[in-house]
Amino acid sequence: MKPDNIEEILNRLGTEDVPADARQIAREMSEDFGKTLMQPKRYILLEYITKSRITKLAAAAMIIIAVLIGIRTFTGATAWAQIVRAFNDVENVHIVGQVTDPNGEKTIREEYWVKRPNFIRDENPDISIIDNGKERLTIDKKQQTAQFEDSTQGYYPQADAIFAYASLIRGRDFGLDAGKRAKIEKPILKKRPSECTEEMLVYEGHFPPLEGVKYEAESFKIWVDSMTMLVQRYVAVLSDENNAGVVIEYVFDYEQIPDEMFLLNVPEVYQILPRKLRAVFSGTVLDQASKPVSGAEVYITAGFANLHGTTDENGKFEIKSGPQRRKLQFPIFVRVFHRDWPDKVAWTILTDPQDKKELEGAFPTCPDLQLSIDEKAGGILKCTGAKGIVVRMEPALQIAGTVIDEAQKPIAGARIYADRVWLKYTDGTPIVTGPVGMGGPDNQHNPKAVTDSQGRYLLSNLPSFWKGFTLQLQAGAAGYAQSGKQIKVVQSMLLKDVNFQLLKADFTVRGKVTNNSGDPLVGYYVGYSIFNDYTTPTKTDSRGRFQLRNCPASPNLNIRINGSLKPGDWDRDEASKDKEFVYYLDKIQPVQYAEDKKEYYVEFVLDIPDRLVEFEVKNTDGQPIKGLEVRLKHVDMGAQWITLFAAKTDEMGKCVLRNFPRIREPFLSVQWHFIGQAQSEQEKQQRQELRKYKAVIKPIELPGDAKKYKIEVTVPRLDETKQGSVTVHQAED
Repeated sequence: MKPDNIEEILNRLGTEDVPADARQIAREMSEDFGKTLMQPKRYILLEYITKSRITKLAAAAMIIIAVLIGIRTFTGATAWAQIVRAFNDVENVHIVGQVTDPNGEKTIREEYWVKRPNFIRDENPDISIIDNGKERLTIDKKQQTAQFEDSTQGYYPQADAIFAYASLIRGRDFGLDAGKRAKIEKPILKKRPSECTEEMLVYEGHFPPLEGVKYEAESFKIWVDSMTMLVQRYVAVLSDENNAGVVIEYVFDYEQIPDEMFLLNVPEVYQILPRKLRAVFSGTVLDQASKPVSGAEVYITAGFANLHGTTDENGKFEIKSGPQRRKLQFPIFVRVFHRDWPDKVAWTILTDPQDKKELEGAFPTCPDLQLSIDEKAGGILKCTGAKGIVVRMEPALQIAGTVIDEAQKPIAGARIYADRVWLKYTDGTPIVTGPVGMGGPDNQHNPKAVTDSQGRYLLSNLPSFWKGFTLQLQAGAAGYAQSGKQIKVVQSMLLKDVNFQLLKADFTVRGKVTNNSGDPLVGYYVGYSIFNDYTTPTKTDSRGRFQLRNCPASPNLNIRINGSLKPGDWDRDEASKDKEFVYYLDKIQPVQYAEDKKEYYVEFVLDIPDRLVEFEVKNTDGQPIKGLEVRLKHVDMGAQWITLFAAKTDEMGKCVLRNFPRIREPFLSVQWHFIGQAQSEQEKQQRQELRKYKAVIKPIELPGDAKKYKIEVTVPRLDETKQGSVTVHQAED
């Protein structure tokens, strides 16, 4: 729930007269929810607290209740305000859950105790979790182990979390855009007069249907104490395809809970595991005269992690990572600024110490830096902390401009983000992790500014980086489509007239994506674009359908299916399906714009990547070369797909690439490529032999519509003057 639209929600409560005190409570509630929900990936709380599949569903059902009953009024504004007050005043909550399978034979019991301000306990058949605000103890009953760690209360407000997270877990798709979440936040409740008594009010509820969203439970029933207006009971039947017929029931009790319930006691026979540690980053911030800077804001950003702290009177800082991101991926960006100094910034980049490549451009380094690293499978390093980070304030880059609408009128309250900066190695190749955030107080992890009444903005405290770096800016405002642009920064420390024109966002585009066999493409990203601006706000559902709301009203609107964007760690639901994903070429279709038309439908049919390419690699003497890596790629092909279309030659110098897309002019690369150390003397000798050959890298053409090609490659040695040659043949199917 967003503070800026609470008035709209209040006006939809089904009454003409909402008292002032109810409005005030609603605003306060929405601000609290907003602060909680603005934190990225907060739905991880459920996974963190509960372990089994049934338990997750139970938790999802349980924490729906409070926000659910607060969104729609029961009998008017007075009842709604009383319910909100009741939940705000609750100090103790004991929740008992029963989850029963359709056959009625298996019942799982789970209990939660929440005591403000600092205590929470979760008990289920497998796991026990106790958190007292300082320490957190997890007991694995099956493995008979116990593990301590720091409390998560600073990251997941315990009692508030049980209620405030509901808007993120009602739908299965945690990647919902704001428009869909707004829809989900409005379940419909209907009073059941025939079942109500003087002591208890009974309501039946359901979620309105929404395309592309699956609910755990589409309908439910709740019982509310008519005197206290507190929820007493909740019952629902799950309707999703994996758990249809599972019955959930929760009973609530608000009696005083003794402190003894939250003692961190380990059973005698249990093994105590090493304490869970978090990454710790510490250092010092100095001004240009090498004097300590107190009160400076320190942001440490890597991927989705956005750590924040402030310096003490000696310019020192120590920042712990959150409980879910204990290890950070390189490169790690450090940005420091003081709110009173808009023209100053301190920054550095922590890089992988084993990466032999150097990042493009010069950036401040820390001579006494001590990195703690953890090596994963495949040799990937992650950072588990850093000491000795020393950064100095220097002149900051500032960007100024104006945001206007289609009528050239200024837009007040528009937000501008310095969205990302692209880092490259000195050889021109981008870093694998992609664009890097610079850290900031918002959920975008980046610096931002807000336009004044004249539509003017000033982005401050930006690192100057180096000549020729590329910065991505994004601008958006309520009721307008977001717009972005990339700017090249050369020398100036103040960029003026970086202006944006925003278009009204009132188009809705629906559509469907299939392949040329008629199969729906599930889980692929679809977005809209105007000129070179592109967004990916939604994915196709189980039928290949998609819906894009709030598209910009423009005759230049295009819809794009991104067939090559593969889900990664950010998409937990799809990550396990990576192997099922097939690489399709991206496709763009224009919307057939018409005056006064707000609804559009677009269909995509993508060609199945069905090409088979055989390779035969020989040296200039006509002898086959074993062990060279052969790759086919394309300029639009993401790094995550490159390994899919790579193979090594066998004893006959041959290899095969299958399911290659219908790219007419791919890029061919044939060269040696080694990972890790040689495991035997024979492998070491083979590598020495392969290093004698030149790399053959050149564009090729796969003519016609054939499904099978044979490519012959001749690779010269380093001491030969000849160049490599490539011959392409169409082969019979």
